Amino acid sequence: MNPKTHIVIVVLLVLLTGCFPAKQPQPKIDYYTLEYDPPTAKDAPTLPFILKMEPFSTSLVYDSNRILYREKEFKRSEYAYHKWRAAPGDLIATFLARDFAATSQFKAVILSEAVPAFSHILTGKVDEFYQRSGTDHWEAVLSVNITLSNFMANDTHDIVIFQKRYTYHEKCGQKTPESFVEAMSRSVKKLSGEMIQDVYLSLKE
Repeated sequence: MNPKTHIVIVVLLVLLTGCFPAKQPQPKIDYYTLEYDPPTAKDAPTLPFILKMEPFSTSLVYDSNRILYREKEFKRSEYAYHKWRAAPGDLIATFLARDFAATSQFKAVILSEAVPAFSHILTGKVDEFYQRSGTDHWEAVLSVNITLSNFMANDTHDIVIFQKRYTYHEKCGQKTPESFVEAMSRSVKKLSGEMIQDVYLSLKE
């Protein structure tokens, strides 16, 4: 290769490098889940019922794995780089099934599995699941509707045992997405405790 050809190649490489800038790194996305200890087993008789829990549905406004927040009335926004590991309904039902089973107050608790028989079914809908951003503080807002139904083969009346709406507003320690997730975890823990007690007492009667 003669010197002139070598110089031309070097110049072309420099020009091409300038035309194609280095690829920018993609922004890091943080994924979150709920985190709290399940309840301990209660000193109460185990009921002879198999409880099937379906994944909860989620209202259209909050049916997303992105963390949503409210700064103004009638407006909902979302974080681009802060997401839940699953949609709110799936996330909450998974933790509730774990908590119901941990109490040992029911013969069995099954989350959306094909089983030959079950005595009762618990369904629900997440109506609100977001961060409310105020000037003084942030808070986690959670609202869930549940329905407990009787599916025992020898009992064809009073299929719906009870319906109830649970609502919680839990203050965030700091104005950060991480603090919001921690506050939402506390809300779901409270929801779990109240639901377990309500279902147990309803089935015990």
